[in-house]
Amino acid sequence: MIVFKAHPYEYKKIKNNIKSTLEELEYFKLTLPPDKQKRIVIICDYNMQALFNNCKFSITLTSQAGLESIYQGKPLVTFNGAFYSKKGFTYDFDEIGELINFIKTNNIIITTNQLVSYNEYMKKVFNSLVGKNEFHKIEYILRNILLDVKKSEEIKSNNTREEIKNNNT
Repeated sequence: MIVFKAHPYEYKKIKNNIKSTLEELEYFKLTLPPDKQKRIVIICDYNMQALFNNCKFSITLTSQAGLESIYQGKPLVTFNGAFYSKKGFTYDFDEIGELINFIKTNNIIITTNQLVSYNEYMKKVFNSLVGKNEFHKIEYILRNILLDVKKSEEIKSNNTREEIKNNNT
């Protein structure tokens, strides 16, 4: 299933009679066969935390929500050059065919290296916004996320070893 959450600015576009991405997507969805329409959900007002809790990964063009996705421990795919793409913590694509093929052929996960890159990127951003003496608060949060993901990777690895062991006996 694909869930598209419209940016809050989409409402302003509609109110000002500017063609919105939201309207374009709703029209596109109607052109699809019914079985494909069922796989696409378009929402406007929805809790981002609930979306992250129920997704495997996020895709964005450029949005703060992408940074929030990584913060929530979800892999992030960027399409067409977000301001934070190619910094080591995203999967980046410029061509739609490459993006589709990657999604079809890969188990998209967030890696420890991506989280370290995200930590370094956010450290630079927050140092410029809040000052070097305040970043320790943000760094504490980011380190805890990194530890949680490492623990999750270890559990998955142990489970895989156990499955292999059980299949061989």
